[in-house]
Amino acid sequence: MDLAWMEDFPGEGVPCVLFLTKEGKEKEAYLSSLPKGVMEAVERALCIGRPCCDGKTTFLFADQAPLILYGLGCKPATLDRIRKAFSRVGRELVGRYVEKAAFVLPGFEGLSPETVLEEAVIGLGVGTFDLGIFKTSLCESEEGAHKPPMLQAAWFKSLVLDPEEGKRVLLKAGRVIEAVNWTRAFNTRPGNLATPNALAEEARGLAKAYPNLLRVEVLGQEEIEKERMGGVLAVSAGSENPPRFIVLEYVPQNASRTVALVGKAVTFDSGGISLKPGKDMDKMKYDKSGGVAVLGLIRALCEIKLPVRVIGIIPAVENMPSGRAARPGDVITLRAGRTVEVVNTDAEGRLILADGLDYALSKSPDLIVDIATLTGACVVALGHLASGLLGTADQGTIEAFFRSGERTGERVWQLPLWDEYAEALKTPYADFKNVGDGAAGTITAAAFLKPYVKNVPWVHLDVAGTAWNDKEGGFLPVGPTGTPVRLLLSFLEGVA
Repeated sequence: MDLAWMEDFPGEGVPCVLFLTKEGKEKEAYLSSLPKGVMEAVERALCIGRPCCDGKTTFLFADQAPLILYGLGCKPATLDRIRKAFSRVGRELVGRYVEKAAFVLPGFEGLSPETVLEEAVIGLGVGTFDLGIFKTSLCESEEGAHKPPMLQAAWFKSLVLDPEEGKRVLLKAGRVIEAVNWTRAFNTRPGNLATPNALAEEARGLAKAYPNLLRVEVLGQEEIEKERMGGVLAVSAGSENPPRFIVLEYVPQNASRTVALVGKAVTFDSGGISLKPGKDMDKMKYDKSGGVAVLGLIRALCEIKLPVRVIGIIPAVENMPSGRAARPGDVITLRAGRTVEVVNTDAEGRLILADGLDYALSKSPDLIVDIATLTGACVVALGHLASGLLGTADQGTIEAFFRSGERTGERVWQLPLWDEYAEALKTPYADFKNVGDGAAGTITAAAFLKPYVKNVPWVHLDVAGTAWNDKEGGFLPVGPTGTPVRLLLSFLEGVA
């Protein structure tokens, strides 16, 4: 989508969307300050009918261009309501095959105009993105060619924001939209197309696009064996698609800190020998969401050029049953030298993350963050409204994640990680077993990972309930959400 700052009304036939918050003098002041050409359209449209002010959309048509009045109601505006409003209006425009539209924003009490504009643009650009990338025109009727609806261009104007600052915000928001939508689109790729090697090729392509900012190294089967990554090797043993261990280093000038991001990328998770039920197994293509989010975030960093050194580590595997697959009861040795009894082969994510976390230590980061669709227990605990957050980082860092979650709508909630939870992982046959006794599943999974970060501050994000929507929620439709790309980007902006 092309984004531009609106100086004047963009022209005949372009719908103009206005957001009304209150009646009376405030509304009159807003309408009277609209760009040239829009006010006349407003006056003509208002003669047709009175716009509602209860959160519904009113379509009023002037002589030259449709005018859309969106009532945000009289409650205080929030970033979440603004994102949802832009997404909803955008989808209505897309449903009408509108390709160009203009948007005019008033000021909102208590909210910075820069943040409002950025979140509004993201609500539009991410909320209207079409994920039907594998659809063809072959199933269309012969009456007309297939034309996927899409908003091609959007003009924006904030009545309380300096034009130069507005243009800067639009530029950044556009780059964020591209990164998030790339993440969502790649997550829709099924296991036959998104293999570990396919993800590695995406990383190599990204490094070629930004040779001065990004370095990439991809370890294949032999290199992984030399690194003694027993978790990666055990999980991938049953698959015909060999594993890849992907390391990306984003190295900008004047980097102030080093943050290592470890993303779980199980490109398809059958559960292995501990086979999952057939119902909803197709959604296990989303078990790569953590690793794909790391790659999407680094894509955004290369465009925005934040002065933070970021090391992206993506253990990429496919978990399949076969005669070579790891068995329940097997004992494996991880890169850190610890032994693990594999009680359940469907608890595979923590095995590859343990190798990834141990590798991250060799890069001497100031902070380690891992991202994984790790436990169904997290969905039970928090539903689909927040990602689980655990770790050993100081409370200031945890609170920074909270603030970033509230700002972006990718919220997090902290769970405890007391030492007693690790008791559930004891076994007479190895240093640890890979699952507990069924209680506190999200916490015991984090307790399994904790020894591999040693004394480095660490944040663990369990995105099992937020990486995709089973039904339309928030400002996003059904499908992958791109979480937590925006959360992490906001956090890194705060520490840069």
